[in-house]
Amino acid sequence: MLTVQDSLIDLPMPKDEKEWAFAEKDRNFADYVFANGWFFKTKLLRGMEGFKAVEICWIYPKKVKQSSVVGTFVLWSIIVETKNKPFVLHSEKSTNTKTELMPADADFWYRKLQSLVPWALFGFSEYLKECWTSHKSLFLSVQNRRLALIRSGLKENQIIIQPDGSLSVSQSFHLPTIGTKFERDQRGKMQRVYYEFVEQKSTPDQNVHPQTPAAPAEEEGERNKGDDLRISGKYEEAIIHYDKAIEINPHYAAAWEFKIECLRNLGRLQEALQCSNKAIEINPNPWEFLCYKGQCLHDLSQLDEAIECYDKALQIDSKNFLVLHIKGISLSSLGRFEEAIRCYDKAIEQCPIVSSFWDSKGIAFHNWGRFKEAIKCFEKALQQNGRDEKAYFGKAVALHNMGKFKEAVDCYNKALELKPQYQDAVTGRLRAIERAPYGKPL
Repeated sequence: MLTVQDSLIDLPMPKDEKEWAFAEKDRNFADYVFANGWFFKTKLLRGMEGFKAVEICWIYPKKVKQSSVVGTFVLWSIIVETKNKPFVLHSEKSTNTKTELMPADADFWYRKLQSLVPWALFGFSEYLKECWTSHKSLFLSVQNRRLALIRSGLKENQIIIQPDGSLSVSQSFHLPTIGTKFERDQRGKMQRVYYEFVEQKSTPDQNVHPQTPAAPAEEEGERNKGDDLRISGKYEEAIIHYDKAIEINPHYAAAWEFKIECLRNLGRLQEALQCSNKAIEINPNPWEFLCYKGQCLHDLSQLDEAIECYDKALQIDSKNFLVLHIKGISLSSLGRFEEAIRCYDKAIEQCPIVSSFWDSKGIAFHNWGRFKEAIKCFEKALQQNGRDEKAYFGKAVALHNMGKFKEAVDCYNKALELKPQYQDAVTGRLRAIERAPYGKPL
């Protein structure tokens, strides 16, 4: 039974066919054989060629339509991108054009590779393609870190190899992957930025919660320890490591950011506010920490002061849609709905694909008593994200308040399909059902 340990063997590639003639069927991957931590095959003329398992970065299936006199069919391959060059595992079987299922041989290789090389990223997307093409150094950095974490995870029993060769991991184990966010360039235009991030409860072959780009090793190590604890909900312990990272590098913005988040989650709002003030003093570009300060003030019900912080942040970047959005939330909490909606409109103008911006605008219209406009906003949110349970709930409440109880029940149901423990939706649905017989028929 092949396992990830076989991929980590550090031996030379076999040079003689006799060395691998013994290979069992589960060592065959198309015309490659797997042994000594290598995938290799005989060259057309003479000698061997191949690639080392630890060099693999990205694996994804690819299908190509072909036509012949008997009709159109699909040929499948598994693309294996290594640090230096791609290799292709060609399936011997074809499929019809209507199926998305890989042939059995290609499917077997793909699933087996997930156990053998869990440090690789699996699956294709245009985002990964762009990152591989234009930001390969980041891709390689993520692969190196995944590989190092898997080595240490096996050593420290955070990763257990099951009898079937699959892997199970401890809850504290998680791997980095590649995320994307939007930032403005010097001309104020939006651009896509790729970065390393980590998600809670990852498994070795999963893509994994946003983390800022790598910092120098010592403070990054403390930050990573803090991240592990924060993701597990151990905020007090996480703060200890963020403080150590800040002590090493007082300008380490990510450590400040996550310390503030931990303090807010613990309800220690005054400390979070003091922390925000310190971060503003020492960081050269403090707009993010002005936002964190504003959020702390909002949590403390000091809404006017929160808005002042957002305004200062907007003086640094007047088109920042994140700041415009949270300013709108504070304005709406004050009942200044018209101003709030103007903020949401500016945020939506900059980034219309974010469903939460439409949700917030819908809530403002609803609280203003303008239910029809609110419903339009929630429908816009659902166009951007069909799984936005808050949009379904917001639409349900607006319909409920318009006396359209049966339609409201339908929306509550959809919200609960997406989030079964959505208590406000449970309560709203029961109240709408009670009133439905007296509402207008559909």
